[in-house]
Amino acid sequence: MSTVGTVDSLWRYPVKSMGGEELEEAFAGFSGVYGDRYFAFRSPASPRGFPYLTGREQEQMLRYRPRFRYPDKAAQPPNLAAAERIAPGINPVNADPADMSVDVLTPSGTTLAVDDPGLTSMLNGLGMSLEEHEQPYVLAVSGKAYAWAGFCQHRVGVVLDCLRQGELLSEESWKRISAREGSKGPRLYDWTRLPLNPPMQEGFERWLLVRRSIEDPEELTAYTVFAPEGAELGELARAAGSRWRVEIGFKEAKGEVGLVHYEVRSWHGWYRHVTLALFAHAFLATIRAEGQDIETPQKGVRNRRPRTAFRRSSEGEDSRGADGLRSAQTSVQISLVPATSAAGRSASLVGVASSPPGCGQALPLQAERRTAGMNYNCSTNRCAVFQPR
Repeated sequence: MSTVGTVDSLWRYPVKSMGGEELEEAFAGFSGVYGDRYFAFRSPASPRGFPYLTGREQEQMLRYRPRFRYPDKAAQPPNLAAAERIAPGINPVNADPADMSVDVLTPSGTTLAVDDPGLTSMLNGLGMSLEEHEQPYVLAVSGKAYAWAGFCQHRVGVVLDCLRQGELLSEESWKRISAREGSKGPRLYDWTRLPLNPPMQEGFERWLLVRRSIEDPEELTAYTVFAPEGAELGELARAAGSRWRVEIGFKEAKGEVGLVHYEVRSWHGWYRHVTLALFAHAFLATIRAEGQDIETPQKGVRNRRPRTAFRRSSEGEDSRGADGLRSAQTSVQISLVPATSAAGRSASLVGVASSPPGCGQALPLQAERRTAGMNYNCSTNRCAVFQPR
């Protein structure tokens, strides 16, 4: 018999896509190493036929360290003698579920049971990192998402259907609140909220916030909320309404400064384009705040250099009128990093990406990577940071 290799170490992964544990010995059967991938988290966003959450969508799962609570009982099947003589294609009998309990060490140093609702909340993407930093948020979710209440995981769409039928809450629980001002006045909606499982962070609470249209009571929108204790319903509604201002800002940047008009093949090129586009949008917003009119060029119309009126001053120097370019330059100042130039005007530096590589150097295309917790549908999942009182 020839030697084809040596075993350096044995590893087992109690929870799918989480960190593993090194073993001194392992029992291997038809289905693999005993106790390997004994638990897995289900994801409603996973493709049909494979409903499990993996490290491809949630890279932070690799930072979690699960361990069996009773390592000796989880090391081998309870009927070891019979399992060693079992025929191929048949799995050995598993131990009692209580003996296969798993505790998970989180990146923050907290140890939670694998079935703890708080652990599931941590793995729910964006909310996880925000809650770890105790950053309140209001996050819009689709009907396919799940929320923990008690010991059950409820589908948001089912909860919304119950509210449409008048279940769960009475009509008096809905409050008519303005979610900030719009172009046609206050944005009025009916709002209510349902309590969710409390977070691990002290002084905070979770809610399922629901918005109902006044014109169409069947139109409901849900948000998950992580807010300080005692936050009023009106504060949560206004935080959810702040997303419209963000949408308007993106719409203006796309139409006025070409935010999405780029054809780049590297991260550096994209970074520079977006940085300069947002800076130009900030410049235009500051001009508007100063009362200056901005003429947006029409599509298909050739742009011409604007003409500026000149007049001869008494000192014999050319100066421009109140509507001239020089007047606009002196009245508008954007300062990201304030400094003082020799002329006494406000100056600033804008940090961009590092310098490009040398001439002729090939730029390989970067493989697409999904950041953990950030693959959201832009049409249904938006986040508005909630500012506590």
